[in-house]
Parts: sequence; structure tokens; C-alpha cells
Amino acid sequence: MPADVQQQYVHFKGDKLSEMYKSLAKYYDLVYTWKNYKKEVDFIDKILRLNKLKTILDVACGTGNHVLLLVRKGYSVTGIDISKDMLKVARKKVKKTRFIKADMRNFDLKQKFDAIICMFTSLNYNFTLKDLEKTLLCFKKHLKDNGILIFDIARIFKNMKNRRFDIVTAKNRKTEIARLTQWDPKIEENRWILDAVFLINENGKFYFKTDKHDLVILYPKNLIKILKKLKFGNIKIYSNFNFKKFRENSEERPVFVVKKI
Repeated sequence: MPADVQQQYVHFKGDKLSEMYKSLAKYYDLVYTWKNYKKEVDFIDKILRLNKLKTILDVACGTGNHVLLLVRKGYSVTGIDISKDMLKVARKKVKKTRFIKADMRNFDLKQKFDAIICMFTSLNYNFTLKDLEKTLLCFKKHLKDNGILIFDIARIFKNMKNRRFDIVTAKNRKTEIARLTQWDPKIEENRWILDAVFLINENGKFYFKTDKHDLVILYPKNLIKILKKLKFGNIKIYSNFNFKKFRENSEERPVFVVKKI
């Protein structure tokens, strides 16, 4: 973030974030059928195999898509999420796997893991510098020595000052869905507002739902400073789940790979 912006984030309580997914959790996987989970998990797998790591904590695991693919690769995975409705979907999808309802800022599992992952912009839901540091310290507390933290953050677009609009459509045998989304970057406040309308045809019944996300804009340079302040080490940033170094002016998704020292 710009040096003169001191994390003036709107505060959005976890219970409201959980409530947001209450009616939309069952549609989540359909809306995100375009997302390449395999590519992301293959990237994670290469890093973990190189470091001979086996146990993983997936923070903000959502409906468990990363967990499912990692379990299939032989890893022992625990998933946590703030939404009980997202976890309900995850438990049906991934059997014999532990899922726990918890807030990333203050969970305590009384267990350490070889690796922690936090995917799909989830870190951008920390709305104050204090919350962000609490979350990262919580990650550190749950990592073994020399353990690895992997997370991604939202991309920073060169034309962020302009509103962005997109439409996603998807369907399966029972449901057709269209999501109309408007991103409203509020640069001065260091946040993005995402407003979405879902048009749903489910078994011949038509209705709509609305969705609102309030995300913080995180800049890689500032995150590096925070990670170093919290005594993380060996910080690498890759581009869009490829082993290509992230460049500051890139519009590709930054992926952090960080070691606990």
C-alpha cells in the first residue's frame, strides 16, 4: 500500500462474514467451476515434496476443494473456516478429514503443522493492521520450525481506479446460475467493495440473492515488511502459481511462500 496510508481499513466482523455465506455456500462450487484448483495444488505439492512436508492446515478452506486434492495426494490435512455452511459442504466432499469452525485471527488447535495454506484472497479479509498481524502470528504459532506458509492475495490492477464489471454463468443438472459482479476500488480507503447479484434457476424455480464483500488492498512490498517484522524468513513471491518470480507491476496473482525460522 502507499507509504502514507496507515491501514485505514473498514472493520468487518467475522460473524457477518460467516452470515454472508449462509445461503450461498451450496452454490459456491458451481460459481467457481472456472477456478483451476489442480494447478494451485500441483504448485503447493511441488513445494511440500521438495521440503518433505506431510501435514497441512488449510486456513479459510471454504468448501474444501484444495483439501480434497491434497488428501488424494497423500497429505494429512485439517481445514478451518469461519463459515459453518461452507464447512458443511466440505465435510460431505472430503470424508474422514477434520474440519473446524474457527476465525483465522484467533484460532488455537493446540497442534503444529508442517505447512499452512491460505488460498483465494482470504488474507484480504483482515481489515486492520492489528488483525493482519494477529492472523500471521496465529499461523506462525501453528507452524513447526522450518515449516512453510503459502498464501495468495488479490491482484493489483493498473486501472484500479475504474470500476470493474464481470458476469459468470454456470450450470449443472439441477441449477443454472449467473453472477453479476461489480468491483468498486476505493483507493483512498485502501479497500475493494465487491457487490454481486446471483440469478438462480433451481429445479425450475427462479430467484435472486445478493452478496457483498469488503476486502483490503494488500501490497506485496508492505506484506514483506510485516512478515519480516514478525520474524518470518526466506520470503519468496511467485506469479499466479507458476515458479516465475512475481514482478511488482504485474497484474498476475502474487503467491507468497514463506518459511518459519
